[in-house]
Amino acid sequence: MGNKTTMESKNFVLNVNMKEAESPPEADDGNRAMESSRKMIDAILRKIEYYNQRASSIYLNHEFCRYKVVKMAVKKANKYVLYNGTNEKEWTVFWFDKSTSSQRVMNLKSYQYINHFPGMYGIARKMPLSNNLLRMQNVAALSYNFFPESFAVPEKREHYENVAMHEEGTIWIVKPNAGSLGKGIYMTDDYEKAAAEQDCVIQRYMDRPMLLDSYKFDLRVYCFIRSISPLRIYMYRKGLVRICTSPYEQPTHDNMENAYMHLTNYTLNKTNANFDTNAEKGSKRSFEWLNSYFKKAGLNSEAIWESIGAVLVKTVISILPSLRSFEKRTMVRSKKGARYNCFEILGFDILLDADQQPWLMEVNHSPSLNLGTPLDVEVKTGLIKECLNMLAIDPHEQTNGLKRDLIESRLRLLQKSKQEEDISFAKLLNDEYLQKLPLPKHERMSMEEEDALHISAEQRFGPNYALIYPNKAKEEEYEKLIQLSKSSYYST
Repeated sequence: MGNKTTMESKNFVLNVNMKEAESPPEADDGNRAMESSRKMIDAILRKIEYYNQRASSIYLNHEFCRYKVVKMAVKKANKYVLYNGTNEKEWTVFWFDKSTSSQRVMNLKSYQYINHFPGMYGIARKMPLSNNLLRMQNVAALSYNFFPESFAVPEKREHYENVAMHEEGTIWIVKPNAGSLGKGIYMTDDYEKAAAEQDCVIQRYMDRPMLLDSYKFDLRVYCFIRSISPLRIYMYRKGLVRICTSPYEQPTHDNMENAYMHLTNYTLNKTNANFDTNAEKGSKRSFEWLNSYFKKAGLNSEAIWESIGAVLVKTVISILPSLRSFEKRTMVRSKKGARYNCFEILGFDILLDADQQPWLMEVNHSPSLNLGTPLDVEVKTGLIKECLNMLAIDPHEQTNGLKRDLIESRLRLLQKSKQEEDISFAKLLNDEYLQKLPLPKHERMSMEEEDALHISAEQRFGPNYALIYPNKAKEEEYEKLIQLSKSSYYST
């Protein structure tokens, strides 16, 4: 590529020199204009050569990412390198720890990607999650029976009080709306205390959990949403079994403050002296170990995971109209074809009850990627590496996009000029460079061709990701739920 650019540069300079030779000596103004244009052309060609030299890599911007594992995964992923520059156009993927805004997505170039969808707070915060699942439960009760009875306070305070006052001694769990890592969560049998809280969700405590050797546990299940239109959702086959560090007992007034017994949060339990990092018998174990446990216990692991996958899909469906509304506003296809420019990894916290039925506890839009144990390293590195490879990014798309942006910006300057030389150079830039660049992917491919390209890459590069939507076996059920979600969303 570098030799080609050098030859192109010589051709440009030759054209410039020939025109300069044709000019009479007295045409000083014309020569000065030509010299200025020649400097512009030389600068363009140097920039194009720079772009060509970086054309084989995908650049991940990690400026606002604090997790070491993301950098580790980048080094293992195909063609990825870390971007340390400051030019907003020169990174390919932006990995951001926090949620993203519509404006940030609107500013993306067609060749840029970001690891969040606008509007995901609809399930990633506890109060909107509760409200959206309740909305769906009102129109599809049998399909949305996988979350504990919940009350968003203060909005549902009166409803909660009317229920709780007739259930003296019932244990409730109070969760701050925007809390994470177990911060601010507590259990209580004093419903008036719970009702006095602000900006939180009050849930009925699940007192019949499945136990592992007398300990309560939950599952951190990773969900990868590749696109919203079309909707494609994957469940990562590897994840974390997070086990409490005190043996479980039915909750009572006397033991409900024992967080090591009742709360599965890793951040909390690792502070207990009983916390064990052994991957086979410790406080955090793998799904591989869990499947082996299911088999030894005579349980149908395939059916359990299928039901967990359904919880993930139905949860996303509950906010699908909102997500697509954000997508329509921020990523108009005719503008830059951004159906695939956003992606998201969510962390679902799933509790299995004594009958092995999954219950959704919460959803994390930026699940913790800290590396507290060797198991964390294994699970999370693979999670991110495969996710990045599944994006099906062709680095040449960015190279050509950068060239296109550069040439078009210079053409706009040249085309304002009335100088004959500038007009000539503008024509040369357009004919010899701009028109010879391939069109962006979304312009040269049909939507069907683009979808097929992405599906192929996802199948090829995501061996540990299981496609859970679309799902032929549940196609009719899910389509009905999507329509109910849409109608109930726009009627509220």
